[in-house]
Amino acid sequence: MFQLNMKKIVIMAMVSVFMLSAVLGGRAQGSHDVAVTEVGLYHLYRAVGLVKPLIKPEAYPRWTDPIDINVTVKNEGDYSESFNVTAYCNETAIGMKNVTLAPGENKTLTFTWRPYLPGYRSNRSEAWPYPVYIVSANASVVPGEVYTDNNVFIDGTVKVMWPGDGNGDGHVNVLDLGHLGVYWLSSCLCPWYTPLTDFNADGKINVIDLGILGVNWHSGPLD
Repeated sequence: MFQLNMKKIVIMAMVSVFMLSAVLGGRAQGSHDVAVTEVGLYHLYRAVGLVKPLIKPEAYPRWTDPIDINVTVKNEGDYSESFNVTAYCNETAIGMKNVTLAPGENKTLTFTWRPYLPGYRSNRSEAWPYPVYIVSANASVVPGEVYTDNNVFIDGTVKVMWPGDGNGDGHVNVLDLGHLGVYWLSSCLCPWYTPLTDFNADGKINVIDLGILGVNWHSGPLD
């Protein structure tokens, strides 16, 4: 009888340890766990010489400089790990990098992406409705890893529009010219600046943007 009771006590203790581990997040000592902790979109505004977070979730194809996708990963386990990190726009992988991290170490990796608009300069009808890209990153599962929910991080979305279409209605016309005039000669250092009329995304709204609007005059996807 004593031995039977001892077996019950041991089993109950094992169950309690298992439940406690689950409550604390499913991790125990000696675990393998890598995570994507942050994804951020940045851009070089060349005219002012600054790299800043993407000011609005809209972009235009053929920007002077690409968008930087900064992905921060961390080894939250107890062993050194080597794994792949992949950045995505929707389901399309835009780059993959391998990283090796010691326990508790984190690192930021930079991927570059040029906004893409289907049909730009070839078939305008393909560009509408404007595509919205979901930006995300994924860390590959390492051997022995059980908790994988933190291997994926979704940052947000970027809508890619036709250059010159500052109000996003599918047309390039006098409304966009008026929009450009409102923000004329502003820069990304000004509180009233908007990247929606900074068609080359260099950080200043000036004659270059006016020229881009002129080239695309009445040539939007719905014109």
